[in-house]
Amino acid sequence: LAETGITAFSNMQLQLLKTADTFDSPRVSITFDDGWLSSYQNGANILDQFGFLGTFYINPGFVDSPGFVTPNDLKDLQTRGHQIGSHGENHIDLTSIDNEIVEKDLNDSSDYVKKLGVSVMDFASQYGKYDQSLTPKVSQLYRSHRGTDIGINTKQNFDIYNLKALFMRKEVSDEVLVKMLNQAKQTSGWVILIYHQIEPSESPFALDKATFERQMNIVKQSGLQ
Repeated sequence: LAETGITAFSNMQLQLLKTADTFDSPRVSITFDDGWLSSYQNGANILDQFGFLGTFYINPGFVDSPGFVTPNDLKDLQTRGHQIGSHGENHIDLTSIDNEIVEKDLNDSSDYVKKLGVSVMDFASQYGKYDQSLTPKVSQLYRSHRGTDIGINTKQNFDIYNLKALFMRKEVSDEVLVKMLNQAKQTSGWVILIYHQIEPSESPFALDKATFERQMNIVKQSGLQ
């Protein structure tokens, strides 16, 4: 090409490319929202079978209500090594209400979880609704915020108060789960899975035990910590 005049070279140099800045290793987290009784009775038991530990983001306002966990259930989860987090006192959209109510909701939930013996806790916003005005309030009480925006958390996009996740609805196929886990491997990223009820239900957010167990087997086979 050079002989025929098609190309020319000027100021040729070898450059050492910077090594990509990544987390030490890819990770996966399994989380449950709301404090559904079936997430405790079915979800936690299946996690135990696989040797996994989960994070249970609870709404204290629902605790001891029909279909939801009891205080004893929460103590049992902790004894088994699972983590309790905050999902707000009540399941309300914090972006649509008065600041005074927001602060009360966040504080009441934090106080309840502290009474369980949790000194450092994480927060998942109700409905995944979150905006930057909430960060100062949330950061005073919690070390992190997990929303529902889909994505892999990498060293390049990491925002401890806007953690991305994969919302495990009925419509999410095994292929999508495998793809996300593989992306986490390729980017040395952190994928967070969001579950709700683990029981037969018409709710689009509920998965039966067989489906959840199959998905946990996919996570196990991925080899991610």
